[in-house]
Amino acid sequence: MNSQHSRTRIILIILAAFLISVSANAQSHLNKKITLVANKEKLGNVLKNIEQQGNFFFSYVGNTVEVNNTVSINVQNKTVRQALDILFEGQLEYDETDKHVILKKAPMQSWYASGYVYDKSTGEKLSNASVYERRQLVSTMTDNDGFYRLKLKDKTQPAEISISKAYYIDTTITIKPVTEQQLTVSINPREMLLDTIVINSNNVEGTWLGNFFLSSRQKMQSINMSKFFVNMPVQTSLTPGLGTHGRMSSQVVNKFSLNVIGGHTAGTNGAEIGLLFNINRKDAKYFQLAGAFNLVGGNVYGTQIGGLYNQVLDSVEGVQISGFANYVRGSVDGTEIGGFSNYIKNELKGSQIAGFANIVGGTSEGMQVGGFTNVVAGDVSGVQITGGINIAAKEMNGVQLGGLFNYAKKLDGVQIGFFNYADTSTGYSLGFLSFVRKGYHKLSLSTNEVFNVNAAFKTGNTKYYSILFLSANIGNSQAYSYGYGAGTEIKLAKKLALSPELSAHYLYMGGGVWDVNILCRGTLNLQYKFGKMFTVFAGPAYSYYYTDQTVFFKDYKSHPAPAGYRVENQGGGWSSWIGWNVGINIF
Repeated sequence: MNSQHSRTRIILIILAAFLISVSANAQSHLNKKITLVANKEKLGNVLKNIEQQGNFFFSYVGNTVEVNNTVSINVQNKTVRQALDILFEGQLEYDETDKHVILKKAPMQSWYASGYVYDKSTGEKLSNASVYERRQLVSTMTDNDGFYRLKLKDKTQPAEISISKAYYIDTTITIKPVTEQQLTVSINPREMLLDTIVINSNNVEGTWLGNFFLSSRQKMQSINMSKFFVNMPVQTSLTPGLGTHGRMSSQVVNKFSLNVIGGHTAGTNGAEIGLLFNINRKDAKYFQLAGAFNLVGGNVYGTQIGGLYNQVLDSVEGVQISGFANYVRGSVDGTEIGGFSNYIKNELKGSQIAGFANIVGGTSEGMQVGGFTNVVAGDVSGVQITGGINIAAKEMNGVQLGGLFNYAKKLDGVQIGFFNYADTSTGYSLGFLSFVRKGYHKLSLSTNEVFNVNAAFKTGNTKYYSILFLSANIGNSQAYSYGYGAGTEIKLAKKLALSPELSAHYLYMGGGVWDVNILCRGTLNLQYKFGKMFTVFAGPAYSYYYTDQTVFFKDYKSHPAPAGYRVENQGGGWSSWIGWNVGINIF
């Protein structure tokens, strides 16, 4: 009997211990009582104290809890839930498992602020005033009757409502959250003199692209909120104003921006991609890609690629590529590549490559390669290459290589083209005709063993000048010629100079149009100057002649060299001889 009683007592004790254990484990961690005293301690240390008293662990994601923030609390024999509500001011909600209390942000409940905006001095209701909450990034605008209704996100915190309108003083009012808050605000006009008001066109909203792709309300909001900008990590949008930042997208600078059709943001500080277009009010860093166009109101740092067009209202440091055209209102320090054209209003330091034209409104230091034309309104230090026309409106200190025409006001380099022009020159102009307005211009009249009458026009400078020839041998042995040559003048003394010249001449000696008679000639003239307008010259000449003419005519020469000259026949229609040249230069 006693043995049976003892066994029963043991079973009851074990059962009681098990029930107590189960009861203890089933008790909610949030309902456990704690005592907590902290004065400006880190939140992380306070949470560890709660964990130790409650015999559990906190769990949370990312920056839900700012553990380095300092807090103060004094609770005596309160539940964990009550202590947490005090610490987090109701901004978090809690779940629990066997060993953890999970902290997570409480869902926000929306509420509304509405009312009217008035001009304080006149009492007039103001339309198109921007009404917004800075921290929540929500905004609206007043209608034609000055009425607004602003949806706010967080019902746990007071809201700071700001009202902005062009030519009015910004106004901010703090309101407590309720279901619907009625708020009528009067704002003061900004004092300014009429003659000091300047309409600033240096913004994306004022460009033709901004006018076309942005609504009037979007443009007005940008004007109203010209001084308010915030930074955010990411935004996506379908069209301007329809995206993650809503109507406030134009006030946000993003690290990454994805615009399905197009976007209108304050700027980019990382990368931006748009299927059709990107519009940035401020700077774009460091990569921007659009299927159609990019429009940037500030600077571009890095790479900008537009399927058709890039427009930058300030400057570019990096690379700009477009299928059609690039336009920069400031300067470029880098490279521009345009399928059709590139335009820079100020300076270029780097290179421009375009299928048709490159234009620089200031100076250029680097290289321009254009299919038809390169134009620089200032000085050029570098290279211009085109199949058509190069223009350096001021000083050219480098190389101009133009298929048709090169122009430089002051040449201190090299021009190579069919026709070259310079106002003044200390360089070299190589081409069919090179003209330096304040340079070397001579009308030359001469005679030699081939032609008894020669007229030539020499133009360029003393380093290098072009020569156009017309020649004739008049008499019983006729011959006529036109030619082109080049020469240089080497000064030996004050009035004495040496002028080596090379030229090529086509000769007509009575044959048909298919007969070829080519005379290549080198002369070494010693010249003496009489005054400013008159020079005499004379010297030896070496001639190298080719002909395929086989039929000769009465009264025409059969060979350029006069009878009796020692002519070396080279074979194959080639021959050579040594002759002479004497004449005068006028001017």
